[in-house]
Amino acid sequence: MADPAIDTRLRARPEFTPSINLGQLIQIVTVATGLLVGGLYIRDQADSNSSAIAAAAEDRAALEIRIRALEIAVSRQDEKYGFILTALTRIDTQLERIQGK
Repeated sequence: MADPAIDTRLRARPEFTPSINLGQLIQIVTVATGLLVGGLYIRDQADSNSSAIAAAAEDRAALEIRIRALEIAVSRQDEKYGFILTALTRIDTQLERIQGK
């Protein structure tokens, strides 16, 4: 049969004491340092993301200006093309009249 002293130690409940030992102190410092470093890293990433978002917004605004300028240029070219097409149609009609005579 098992030794009764070992058996009572296995069934004994853990004792909680209000004292802090070196191992617990090391764990507290490690966790606190991890939280601090993690918080600083997240803040740095947030600042970096904010800068990237601001730069992307500026790029988008510049692209919108360029797109508007291109749309205006294309519409002017379409108008010019329409005028040229109208003029060519008139010329073609006059040539048909001249050749028909």
